Amino acid sequence: MKMANKKYFSLLLLIALIFAACHIRVGYTAADKVYFIVRHAEKQAGNDPMLSQEGNERAGDLYRRLKNEKVEKIYTTKFNRTIHTADSLRIYQNIDTAYYAGDTDGKGFMRMLEKRAEPAKRILVIGHSNTLGGIIRALRAEYASTAVDENKYDALFVVKIKNGKAVVVEEKYGKASK
Repeated sequence: MKMANKKYFSLLLLIALIFAACHIRVGYTAADKVYFIVRHAEKQAGNDPMLSQEGNERAGDLYRRLKNEKVEKIYTTKFNRTIHTADSLRIYQNIDTAYYAGDTDGKGFMRMLEKRAEPAKRILVIGHSNTLGGIIRALRAEYASTAVDENKYDALFVVKIKNGKAVVVEEKYGKASK
């Protein structure tokens, strides 16, 4: 009788470990998460430009808006304008930053999340006017637009995922865009 109990216990333990391993692998889609998604701040002209003075001010506004949100991870593309939009939050709160391949369907961002099996629950994503809609939809939130207006820099999209269901809310931060 004792041998049967040990086998039964071992089997239950094995099932629990398998379940835990599967949950860890895809946990980012099932766990409660919050994504703060913004377009990079205003930029100077040129190829891979830095932020303009107005963009530096907006980056500060983003820091002030998110500094108490307990952001655990930042994702940006490898362009100066996205990287520097995150600088204040990254530096002042010592937040790890990862880079993703920007694309219009959000697949580059999702591949990076899967590759890293991202454990963070509160994530800032900085992209471009033509990539934000794809990222929001890739997170399975309903968002009809394919691109953010080229002159719009003040939008903050908050995607909350609870029990596998994603909801997006658009907020404003900083000075209103022109």
